[in-house]
Amino acid sequence: MRGQTAAILTVTSLSVLCATSLSTAADQYIGRLRPELVPTRLPIVYVKLKALTPDERQHLPQPVSDGDRAFGEKLDCAFPKKDGSVRRPGEGIRVALIEPASGNRFPYCDANGDDALTAEERFVFEHPAPN
Repeated sequence: MRGQTAAILTVTSLSVLCATSLSTAADQYIGRLRPELVPTRLPIVYVKLKALTPDERQHLPQPVSDGDRAFGEKLDCAFPKKDGSVRRPGEGIRVALIEPASGNRFPYCDANGDDALTAEERFVFEHPAPN
């Protein structure tokens, strides 16, 4: 269960990163964020990331060692492509999650919509400092 929770939080974080990175200045979000995790009985939507093939691993911006785990997928979303055209099913935002054998895991998210992952599109999972 703990692994499933981590996977769901990871995918949710990636979705938020993509949405935040691709939003425009005209977007406005109003609401209250709760700092603590709150259990819910509502259905949870998640995306299953598949293990990257050796060829896909070579296209990552940073080399991945044999002992590291790497996962990726394209997340279907309504954000426009870099050229402004509408995305069709299967033309989603490319994401990857890297789990080094030692160290913290980190995601990549194609924030600029060019269908490639770059070093600038690497994000860090941060934990708030305890009160």
